[in-house]
Amino acid sequence: MLFSAILVLLLFTGITASPSPPTSHASYNAAIYEAAYATDSQTWLSNISTDPFYNSPIDAASYLPGDVMRLEKVSGEQLKQYTIPLGLSLYRMLYQSADMDDRPVPASAFILLPYSRPQSGEPLKVIVWTHGTAGIDRQCAPSNRHDLYYDYDGPYAMALRGYAVIAPDYAGLGTNTTFHYMAGPSHALDVAFAVVAARRNLPPGLIGQDWVVVGHSEGGMTAWITNELQVTQPIGGFRGSVAIAPALQNIHILRYGMEHDNVGESLFYSPYTLHAIARMYESVDVSDYLTDLGMERTRLARTGCYHTASTLFANLTYSDVIKDKSWLDSTWAAEWETRTSVSGEKPLAQPLLLVQAQADRAVFPAITEAVFSRHCTSQPNTRAHLSRYPDLDHDGVNYVAQLEYFDWIADRFNGVEVEGCSNSTVDTIQINTNRLVIQA
Repeated sequence: MLFSAILVLLLFTGITASPSPPTSHASYNAAIYEAAYATDSQTWLSNISTDPFYNSPIDAASYLPGDVMRLEKVSGEQLKQYTIPLGLSLYRMLYQSADMDDRPVPASAFILLPYSRPQSGEPLKVIVWTHGTAGIDRQCAPSNRHDLYYDYDGPYAMALRGYAVIAPDYAGLGTNTTFHYMAGPSHALDVAFAVVAARRNLPPGLIGQDWVVVGHSEGGMTAWITNELQVTQPIGGFRGSVAIAPALQNIHILRYGMEHDNVGESLFYSPYTLHAIARMYESVDVSDYLTDLGMERTRLARTGCYHTASTLFANLTYSDVIKDKSWLDSTWAAEWETRTSVSGEKPLAQPLLLVQAQADRAVFPAITEAVFSRHCTSQPNTRAHLSRYPDLDHDGVNYVAQLEYFDWIADRFNGVEVEGCSNSTVDTIQINTNRLVIQA
């Protein structure tokens, strides 16, 4: 049986096996879970719970936000486990961050450096990369994946263009602390303190003060909120944010999906979000709102990461998973969204590039448009641009938009001024093949 093979594989690689699939629902196919989990687990470098790098030192409480607990260069046989392009250098960093209540929490990150300096003798300019939904278990940290999760869709492409890439996992992914899914202000603090930690501990003159943040989905929301945070808690050198397919208001997105798109491509976001709210509000009982099937699939999803979750929920509808939608209109859900998401009504420290795919069924264009419009109305002096990408989906836009956002980033580092709110739709290349005459 495939599950037995997975168990043997995980025992030899040191990764703890997941629980056996339940059989209480006739609609459940154990082989689907086994294959999805196998796909996820094959991307992991180690069992994080037993990897000493990710465990906080005994005196962790004595570290201040921005302090480094561990910084190691990945080299030799360990480096060969990653798929990073030849010539790039990789570091892993364990550092002190802070949560939304300003309590110190440990966080991990990776740092990816280019082969050489684009300008000889000049420090490297910094891009902070903020990832999208990876999972809700500490095992799902991008720094623990062979491909660093987004490979050429993010960090690889940035380092190959000569940027130093600092990429936080987010506190609780990797480190032994509670992970708060979609908690934008917490993730934004992870960003800021990762930059501070890297500045203090990388060789003098290697990276400069100037930095931008680029993120996708959950990371796109983080990129926007990082821009807000730099108004009230600046660390210096910040030049702007690129928010790609950002999950700006998660409750609004989920409600819209239930009303307009009953299947959706990312149904598992609903139980993920309910569990995130329950971690912040202990009185919330997830089982009050999920069906038995929804609870079962969620339990299994939490043993793996993104691929396991998306696969387990791929053949379901919202009504299969959620038995009571009233939680979307509850006081505690509204409070959670207010604390963790983007209202659009706060000022930004620097320019913002907002990228939205028009065929996105995970982060719906209507929600992004509404938040952007509210921001432009409430912040007349803001500097923000919304770029629409026709026909592209949630993941496709992340790669295609590189053509635009790398030029935008270069302009920020070169001091090109941006004024006001603006928007545009990308002019795609369309060929009417019915009118083409092909001759032999």
